[in-house]
Amino acid sequence: MRRNTNGGRAYRSPLRVEQAEQTRVRILQAFGDEVCACGNGDVTLRQVAARAGVSAPTLYRNFSSLEELADAFWDWVEPKFGSLAKVERPEDLPSLAEKLFVRFTELEALVTAMLLTRPGRKMRERGQVKRRQQMVHVLSSLTRQMPEADAQAVAGLFKLLVSGDAWYQLRQGWGLDGAAAGRVVGWALRALIGELRRNPNLLKKED
Repeated sequence: MRRNTNGGRAYRSPLRVEQAEQTRVRILQAFGDEVCACGNGDVTLRQVAARAGVSAPTLYRNFSSLEELADAFWDWVEPKFGSLAKVERPEDLPSLAEKLFVRFTELEALVTAMLLTRPGRKMRERGQVKRRQQMVHVLSSLTRQMPEADAQAVAGLFKLLVSGDAWYQLRQGWGLDGAAAGRVVGWALRALIGELRRNPNLLKKED
């Protein structure tokens, strides 16, 4: 970066900015590769730096801790799947699940590692509260008349259906490819949404 001698803002070379972004992406990709390769071992910043082909100081200039790197990786990779944050209505969930499960299969090694390895599980757990809140928000038009406990139970069921866990069970346990798994989950979601639209008190116990 070069300073403006006239007292204006510092000038940043577009080439340097591009190179810095390329380095950052290489580090993020290396982190994902390490998660896939580590099994139940730990991922370290030194391992990520070596896989990315950068020095430790270069990595630390981009990410000061493993937690910061894990959060950045999630923010970087989530749009590749499809984000619940962009969904506003329950009726949009079936199509999200259908696209999501196809994408999960295309990125099977990474998704499986995030489900089964210790570093992958830790990374997913860091964002669980936010994703639960997003699902509660999406379902609010369906659940606003329910007791809080019932609304939470419905949100939990929908969250389970639109998840890597559901994809993994259908993929590994039942041999469904991404498109087939997405279709059956999409069908289940549409059935649940339709039933809850007709009867918001579906979970109410009979006296």
